[in-house]
Amino acid sequence: MIKLILFLFSFATLYAQETLFILPDHHSRLIHHLNHSFKNSSDILILTSAYHHSKLTKSIHSGIKRGSRVTLFVHKLHGDSYSLVQYKGFTLYTSSIPLNESVILFDQREVCTTNKAIEEETFSSNHFTFQCSDNPKKIKAIQNALNPILKNSRSYLE
Repeated sequence: MIKLILFLFSFATLYAQETLFILPDHHSRLIHHLNHSFKNSSDILILTSAYHHSKLTKSIHSGIKRGSRVTLFVHKLHGDSYSLVQYKGFTLYTSSIPLNESVILFDQREVCTTNKAIEEETFSSNHFTFQCSDNPKKIKAIQNALNPILKNSRSYLE
């Protein structure tokens, strides 16, 4: 038993900055984690191919009310994307480049990634992983990889 604990301790210290959510089993745990991150962040960047998630939209809405700035980059526009445009502090961009992965960046201190679009039905029915990390090197690498997409996107209200 002690050998197992030592093995698990060494594994936990190596990957302490990573949190892996296996969906749909950890859907409610993921939503709770994202809600907490939305609450404690002042600058949020979301990139996804399509966005439609009512619980996350509520969190974004409450964050905007508290003064957070939210920037959403999408490839396909849907109803949730349009409904948030009316709020001060929310910016919507459309990307002509198809996005194969979804990324949520919270205040340059945490990044969450998945290979699916941020859609409620996908989160609750498909099997995939959602990974969150506060590793500064990983955050910097993802930011550098996203720069071409961010530069080639255009504002929805333009």
